[in-house]
Formats: sequence, structure tokens, C-alpha cells
Amino acid sequence: MIAPWIPNCISFLSGLPEIKRRRRPLVILQAYLDESGTRNQDVCFVLAGFIAPAEVWANFSDQWQQCLDAPPALNYFKMREAVNNPTGAFRNWKRSDVRRKVQELVEIIKSNVKLGIHCTIPISGFDEIIAAQNAGPFSNPYSMAFYAVLAGIGWEALEHKADGLDVIFDIQDKYSGFVKGVYPLMRRRVDSSLGQILPVEPMFKDDRQFLPLQAADMLAWLFRNAFNGRRTEWEWIANELMPVIPMSEYSTIYTDERLRNVQRLTAEVKYSPEEIEEVKEALQWVKRRNPSANRKPQPVVST
Repeated sequence: MIAPWIPNCISFLSGLPEIKRRRRPLVILQAYLDESGTRNQDVCFVLAGFIAPAEVWANFSDQWQQCLDAPPALNYFKMREAVNNPTGAFRNWKRSDVRRKVQELVEIIKSNVKLGIHCTIPISGFDEIIAAQNAGPFSNPYSMAFYAVLAGIGWEALEHKADGLDVIFDIQDKYSGFVKGVYPLMRRRVDSSLGQILPVEPMFKDDRQFLPLQAADMLAWLFRNAFNGRRTEWEWIANELMPVIPMSEYSTIYTDERLRNVQRLTAEVKYSPEEIEEVKEALQWVKRRNPSANRKPQPVVST
């Protein structure tokens, strides 16, 4: 007899007999997110992506890979490489072929995904209000956006009555260890219902392997470009996505007033000695990986 395979995220179903397992409707949500924005170049930093049930992402990934493989074949998709004349994976492509490939990828997003989410932070306001009072990873808007988006995705999962939630970020070499180290502290301090649905640990994956991250890259680029006030030939993408893929009500745009409230509330938070040690340990990870990380403000990586 071959033992049935049960994914870890639904291992709780092992206590039900097969007939009941098959009757139990499951909603396993997954969110894929990428960041975009650079100090001294952009008005804002954006962390954005899409949310959908796991089975939708499986179908999406098959279609996305088929599109990449179709001639002219593309090794991977990155929005800035399609835009910049073209470069990278699009090097030596005709502009008409670039446009056609992007259009096909946009259609795959439209036919599969029904919800997006973003956190947008003005870089100048963040530097003046938050970074001026903090050092290391806390002086980078990535940390703030990371936790804001995680909370928003968690509330969406609760509203969708999800049985499980996975949150997958594009690899962030500088700060992935820090945010993962501080994440348990954040998870313990949020509303209890939110803490229960949030994943035990956020994941960081390579966008060349986890294809929904390439779609998240497109969305993050669109938001960053829009907030920069730049007009480009690629605005048609937003015009096609907006009518069919709404942004979550838990998306966030940080005004200066909201940033001041965050700084004020942060200053009022009291931490136990154990929690302080958690933060220190996470900071040590950053310093080992990036010795200059204690300077401020830190550069913001652009995609």
C-alpha cells in the first residue's frame, strides 16, 4: 500500500479519513511579492505583488513557463529589461517582439489573478522621519514595507477564510535574515487571529525559479513608475490590469503624517529583555552579511 502524500500546509487533514478529506474544501492562499525603488533616483519605494489560491498559481506557473518557452524564447522576465531598450534577457530582441511577449504575459496575469497588494513609501519622507531616527535595517523602507504587506495579506487570508497562507518574497540578500529574525516578534505582537493565519516563516525565493515573482516584479515596477510621475509607452499594462485586478483594501500608501505616527508609536513600544535579544541577534546577521549596514540611510534596491 502506497502512503498518500499530504503537503505540510494541510497536514492537519491527516486526522480525517479519506472520504472526509475529499469533502473538505481547502483554501490555501499564496502571495508573491517583489520590491522596486532606489534612493536618489525614485520618489518612492514599493513592495507589491499578487494574491491567489495555490491551485491558481500552479496553473499560472505552467502558462507562464509555456509563454517564456514559446519563440522567441525568453529565459526569464524582468520588467526593467523589457523597458530599457531592451536589455538583459531581451537583448537583441525587436521592439515588436518585446511588446508581444509582454502582452502575452499580461494576459496570463489577467486570466488567473484576481487580487493585488502593495505598500508604497515616499523615500524623502521616510528618510526625514524614520531613517533619521534609526540605523541599520530600520533605516531602509524595505523593513517597514515588509511587515505592512505581511499584515495586509494576513487580513485578506482571514477574510477569505483561508486554511493556510504562504508569503513568498523575491530574494533580498541584505535584509532577508533580519526580517526573518525579527518576524517571530512581530507575529506575537499582532492581533491573535492575525498571528494564527500568518505563516510560521516568510519565504525568500529566486524569481527565475518561482515564476509568480516575475509577475510581482511587473506590478512593483508599474507602481514605482506611476508614483515617479513618468510617462512611458508601457502605461497600457496598468490600463489592462486595473479593471480586472483590484488592489487589496489593505494596500498602504504612507503619507508623512502616517510615517510620523509610525515613528511615534514605535518609540512608545516597550520590549522585554528577551525581545531585545531577538532584535540584536537579527542585527548581527545583517552586520555579518553587510559590514556597512550600520550606516544610515541604506541604499534601496531597485528592480
